[in-house]
Amino acid sequence: MMRGAKKHALAQRDPEHHVRTCDSIEVFVYILPCRHEDILKVGFSRDPLGRMHTLHARYFEFFDMDRALLVGTESVREARRLERELFEAAELHSAPAPLLIRAAAGGHTEWYRGAYSLLWESARDKAAAAGFAVHLPLRPWLREQMRRRAEGLYESTTHMLRAIESARAYGMAATTLETGLRDLLESFAAADLDIGRHTPVEVLGWYQRNRGRCE
Repeated sequence: MMRGAKKHALAQRDPEHHVRTCDSIEVFVYILPCRHEDILKVGFSRDPLGRMHTLHARYFEFFDMDRALLVGTESVREARRLERELFEAAELHSAPAPLLIRAAAGGHTEWYRGAYSLLWESARDKAAAAGFAVHLPLRPWLREQMRRRAEGLYESTTHMLRAIESARAYGMAATTLETGLRDLLESFAAADLDIGRHTPVEVLGWYQRNRGRCE
């Protein structure tokens, strides 16, 4: 296998590890407090939106987007340093991950309880000293990311609805597919984007008919 192909395969298998091996890229340190529990996740990622989704399918409800924050750094080295400093600041607040976090996503470490104010102040001060941008609340940043991704929503939701219809036609359960489509649409709605503008009529009709049954 060619060297470039190996790197690509590594990125697919473990994107967080791949980010850790690359430098001179935009990397975000994140603090993600849960909405209904005094516990939060600290880490860094080049794609915080994707990372949130791997942690929980309904990240837009599970995490408190009004208190979540990102610190934008210019390299993995800077992100790693800031992350380590935040770990040290909150060492005494270490806690187990919530049970609802996806096991396959990893990320069952670096959770802290009762440390939001401490970590927010530490991140703010260190970001100011280094000249890093801070995104708080996270909603405006999240909405912009979702707006960019909305361009592919028409095609992706069309394929998902066809898969659901095919499964039903053959008498197969499609609950997982339906849940996935619902979660995808509602992630855009949670970002205050009009899903009707970015999805075919058939998908929007399906959503309106099945929203109650999917919940």
